[in-house]
Amino acid sequence: MPNLKPILILRALTIWGGVTALGFAAGPVLTEWLLPAYTWVVDLLMNAFAATLSVVEPERGARQIQLLATVVRPLPLTPEITVPVGRQVPASITVLHSMVPAVIVLTLILAWPSASIRRFGIRLLLGLVATLFVLVLVNPAHLVGNLESGLQSAIAQLGGDRPTPLVLRWMLLMEGGGRWLLAVIAAAVCILVSEAGADREAAKPATTA
Repeated sequence: MPNLKPILILRALTIWGGVTALGFAAGPVLTEWLLPAYTWVVDLLMNAFAATLSVVEPERGARQIQLLATVVRPLPLTPEITVPVGRQVPASITVLHSMVPAVIVLTLILAWPSASIRRFGIRLLLGLVATLFVLVLVNPAHLVGNLESGLQSAIAQLGGDRPTPLVLRWMLLMEGGGRWLLAVIAAAVCILVSEAGADREAAKPATTA
């Protein structure tokens, strides 16, 4: 019997390369489509700002998701210094960086062996939904976390101090490997659910016979 491990590894690497290329090409379009959801989550995470999100292409570098946060109520940095209403604070992440969780989920979904087209179809459908869920869970918090990180640095330079915001802790956790783990868990759940559903369907004739 041939050793299937090299074949599976080669299959996974090939799919990973294809999905990465797809993310590079289609990432800006998908991001534009997700901007309303990203904006909704960002607004939930920020109390003192009104958010405007857009996909921008700088003169140098990769395309970015840009958050322009407008202060809507006085924002104290120290007892003596307050950011006035109307001041705008920017934050951004690259589109390609934001697509990493999607690449991981879809690579695992597509690379996992399937016994039938039906199982594969169910798994792919679940994987697409899981991909959108993970992106919405990770990327808005990353943008807000970057903004909060800048505020923390400004406060520290001014000699002030404030507790680390929860959203910044979440962003650091995700950037420390959490988004990879979240994507792997999402893909694993999709695979398990699709396999379990197919197994139940296969067992029905034997049960009723």
